[in-house]
Amino acid sequence: MSLFYVPAFVNVGLYFEKRRSLATGIAVSGSGIGPLVLAPITEVFLQKYGWRGTLWIWSAVVLNTVVCGVLYRPMGDLGTTIKRPEDNKKTRTNSPETGCVRVINIFDLTLLQTPKFAVHMIVSCGYIAGYNIPFGYLPVHGDSVGLTSQESVVLIAIIGVTSTVSRVVIGYISDKPWVNTFVLTGTMLLIGGISTCLVPFYTSFTSLAAYSALYGLVTATHMVLLNTNLVKLMGQRTSPDQSDYTSC
Repeated sequence: MSLFYVPAFVNVGLYFEKRRSLATGIAVSGSGIGPLVLAPITEVFLQKYGWRGTLWIWSAVVLNTVVCGVLYRPMGDLGTTIKRPEDNKKTRTNSPETGCVRVINIFDLTLLQTPKFAVHMIVSCGYIAGYNIPFGYLPVHGDSVGLTSQESVVLIAIIGVTSTVSRVVIGYISDKPWVNTFVLTGTMLLIGGISTCLVPFYTSFTSLAAYSALYGLVTATHMVLLNTNLVKLMGQRTSPDQSDYTSC
């Protein structure tokens, strides 16, 4: 998933500048639609085909992203010099660099020496590490407090609905000059973290549904504003490398 998600995410930031947040919000809104649509379908597949058969089916679906990938086109000069392979044949032949060195040089490791980028990377990695946990454990918690399997599926669907809507809305709002995207991101992540810590105290469908709606709302903010915040911090030129690290 990461091999195609990160390039697709980065490309949106390169294609758009004036309304980058809105474009990113629309692009990643599919991640919110997924839980809404796929959660009940997956439940049916699990009952009929088991977990192995379900994984086979979704693997075949994901394979279709290859078709989407071939539609990307280069944007031209984005601040770096792009040379044709034939212009560089002599240089490559005489270069003492090994293949491993050339691969390492693709990544701008100097970014890791920038304190503000390092802090942002740590926050992003923490977000990525914790984001999917409610999707796996919220249904289990629902079962432990007496919810039916259908109600547990609804909880995931609620996250999908609120996440989809909020990604577009937050993207639109964040392009306004009076919005501080760093404060907005930090506030939403704080709310999401505190509300998640209190999940063991949510013992009814109503309280869990309210949490699901809130979780979908606040967690969508970080992904929508990731490119925008990185460009504000470090500039457009190094944005692709930044997104690689912060989407770890």
